[in-house]
Amino acid sequence: MTLNSIEEIEWEEHIQEVTGWTESEVGEQINDICIDHGYHPDDNYQEALERLVLDLNDNARDWLLPKYVKKFEHEIKEYEQFEKQWQILN
Repeated sequence: MTLNSIEEIEWEEHIQEVTGWTESEVGEQINDICIDHGYHPDDNYQEALERLVLDLNDNARDWLLPKYVKKFEHEIKEYEQFEKQWQILN
């Protein structure tokens, strides 16, 4: 599978591809999110997965494999600039 944008990341397989995490590592991340946000893994799986994708954006430079940091560099910079502006406003 070829991802052309960080915004295309939406499934466990995508997360595994861009981070190099195993299926169980992604599952652990999802379980941690369920615990942290009070989600039930069966009932709120999609919400937890969406939260993980958002967290992936927040931590892209640390979590993504170097080739994907390079590939998505422009989007990562835009997101970082947005976050910086958001923090200034708040």
